[in-house]
Amino acid sequence: MDEFSHIDVDRIMTNQLRMEVGVISLNRPNALNALDSSMIQGLKSILKKWAYDDRIELIIIKGKGQRAYCAGGDIKALHDAGNVQFLADEYRLDFALHDYPKPIVHLMHGYVMGGGVGLMSTGRLKICTHDAEFAMPETAIGFFPDVGVRHQLARMPLGLGAWFGMTGARMKPQLAKALGLVDCILPSQDRSLMIVRLYEFISKWSRRDGELVDCLRQWVEKSMVEYQKEEGIPPSPPAPADQEYDPILDTIPKAIRDWCDFYWDYPHIPWVEDLLSNAKHFHNACEDLFLMSPRGIDAVSPLSLCVTDILLRRAKDQSLEQVFNEDYWAAAKLYKEGDLREGVCAKVIDKREPNWQYDFDDINQTVRQAYTPPDMMAQVLRQKIRWDE
Repeated sequence: MDEFSHIDVDRIMTNQLRMEVGVISLNRPNALNALDSSMIQGLKSILKKWAYDDRIELIIIKGKGQRAYCAGGDIKALHDAGNVQFLADEYRLDFALHDYPKPIVHLMHGYVMGGGVGLMSTGRLKICTHDAEFAMPETAIGFFPDVGVRHQLARMPLGLGAWFGMTGARMKPQLAKALGLVDCILPSQDRSLMIVRLYEFISKWSRRDGELVDCLRQWVEKSMVEYQKEEGIPPSPPAPADQEYDPILDTIPKAIRDWCDFYWDYPHIPWVEDLLSNAKHFHNACEDLFLMSPRGIDAVSPLSLCVTDILLRRAKDQSLEQVFNEDYWAAAKLYKEGDLREGVCAKVIDKREPNWQYDFDDINQTVRQAYTPPDMMAQVLRQKIRWDE
């Protein structure tokens, strides 16, 4: 076993001659497996070593402890360093993982937030347990949904990425699946037992069974069907052939879906008041689909909502690389001049209410222009990770 700070590494032998599965466990449970600089460097080092190792067929990334796969990046590191260099390293890793030469499977439970969503979004197969919760809650700390996730938020069915990017609401697994964040859901009545069974399945795999990642997907789906039968849970009805999205999205309150339509279709008409009203009205109304923070929308930075709006709309027509580069520009801007430094100090260091620079009524065109990325900027991805080096 290789040793890295806050990361455990293991291998699972298979029936296929000389083929193994590499397992990386994020091991910082007391911090909800939040990614710090040493973990970023450890992931990079391990994955470079395995990228062209002929013995490694597939890689699994999971989190240790009972509470989280990964609850984000270590935002305290921003305060300690006094800069956003940590984010540059995180963005480069996440972007490079989208082109990793081997399939990566993310096995998620508990909190999957911020940097955890960015990390798991790179996977070929994304599996979660029933206790998982997914969110991009950055507006509550004076930030915005980063790590490239805006690219996905801007393309979610029914335009719902705007609602979740703005409010930071925590999605339950079925909703995350309907929105394309995860691929399949694993019963979590005993997570340790399910992981043991998953490893046993992998150990028996051989190439004649088919591609391992496809076999894993089929095993998870079969496990869910068996669990539903045992518990007497009726299976979800298949979506009609002519429906473009998962029917579960129709259960989201019409007022929220209408707001999302309005937001994307009429960009020059004010939308904040209706967002605030809906967020407060549906605070506890959809707990089977999503959860809001106890203080809800009142806790977010008005400037962060403004920046999220600007960047979300731009992401709709951008490549993933462009999104990452603008993420870094906006992160540096918000840390130096915006609310990010204050949000981190207030929420993480001082444990107090933040003093945001603006009220909602103060956000004007001058402010928006100041936080609109320029045509020319430093490219954080100019220094790219190459897996073949």
